[in-house]
Amino acid sequence: MKTDTLIFDIGSVLVYLDFPEALKQMGLSGRARKKILEVPPIPGFWDALDRGDISRDEGARWFASYVPGDEEAAEYAIRHMTEYVNPIARNVRFLRQAKAAGCRVFYLSNFQKENWEILWGQRADFFS
Repeated sequence: MKTDTLIFDIGSVLVYLDFPEALKQMGLSGRARKKILEVPPIPGFWDALDRGDISRDEGARWFASYVPGDEEAAEYAIRHMTEYVNPIARNVRFLRQAKAAGCRVFYLSNFQKENWEILWGQRADFFS
């Protein structure tokens, strides 16, 4: 059977975020990075962002409330993390090959809207 349509997720399929490395590249202090990485899963946090129930700025403030003493660094990390997302080269190469072979290609993701706009416009030229 020949496939003429492919659907790709975005996060961890076409792009990835090495969050610890991104925090370093952001220039955050070692103490702030450690505290940010130790934040336990926050019930409802990512779902609320993905659904658009809260803005990226609201989400950044919410996340920062879990990092007492380093709230500013935590807010910055959440607001700017998409700027540190990188394409997964082999998967992007496959996507381009499939498209060139005539496959219809779609993206399906719960990627947060404001971060999607950054990704589309700055980090991943292959979306066009």
